[in-house]
Amino acid sequence: MVVIEELSKQYGSLRVLRNINLTMETGLFGLLGPNGAGKTTLLRTLCTLEPIERGRVSICGFDLKQEGHAIRKRLGYLPQHFQVPGSLTGEEILHYMATLKGIKNKQDRNKQVARVLEEVNLTAKARQKVRKYSGGMLRRLGIAQAILGNPSLLIVDEPTAGLDPTERIRFRTLIDRLSKDRLIILSTHIISDIEAGCEQVAVLHRGSVAFNGSVADLRNIATNRVWEVTVPFTEYEKHLRTWKVTASRQEKNMAVLRVIGDKPPVSNAKPLEPGMEDGYLITVKSDTDY
Repeated sequence: MVVIEELSKQYGSLRVLRNINLTMETGLFGLLGPNGAGKTTLLRTLCTLEPIERGRVSICGFDLKQEGHAIRKRLGYLPQHFQVPGSLTGEEILHYMATLKGIKNKQDRNKQVARVLEEVNLTAKARQKVRKYSGGMLRRLGIAQAILGNPSLLIVDEPTAGLDPTERIRFRTLIDRLSKDRLIILSTHIISDIEAGCEQVAVLHRGSVAFNGSVADLRNIATNRVWEVTVPFTEYEKHLRTWKVTASRQEKNMAVLRVIGDKPPVSNAKPLEPGMEDGYLITVKSDTDY
């Protein structure tokens, strides 16, 4: 559904995208990467908000450079910071957004607004002022406006940032359900959001694709490279400076550390099953990390 070929982008002397090649199909596609990796620039390009300088992008069979209008009609977008007037109700916001999307027939608009409100479980709060919405409710309203018009492609940027665990689980469940019949690109810093629902994932690092494959493949990068080490708690700070420690806990006067490395940091280190986060950290490590 989305094919990206040799996509590059530069701001002055800063090259933010470097020959990106990706293919994304129906389902939930995860996009990971540290700050400054180029994720937002890539998403804004797919949303037709950034022009293509070099390369080619095809969405739903349309060339992004030549047929942006056709793509916008098939696109839904939830930005990281979704802001709407708090004095309006959720229902009013959706009617306004539906009008902007070209749904001008009132009867059709009423049906679509009612449908998306039910889809995101906001029907009971439809006539409540948005300023009274919780963070999770506002995110769900953002998804509702994005799926008006039944888009083939849905792009969501950092959708669960700041949500409590319960709201995060609700949001994941909603996204997973919506991905059954469309492509959803989920960009996030939260590894568990990707691990919970995505089958395919790409990692951007320094403007390039550092990894592209399945969640299992990313996890397997860390096979035989994750260790548990127990040291006196008095040595904890010293080892933080010399090892790549990703988690720790205290047991009496000892520190139990989860360490990433190409070889055991000490002779009695215990091998651990790798997680997706371990594979991600190895993928985006700098030359001096470990």
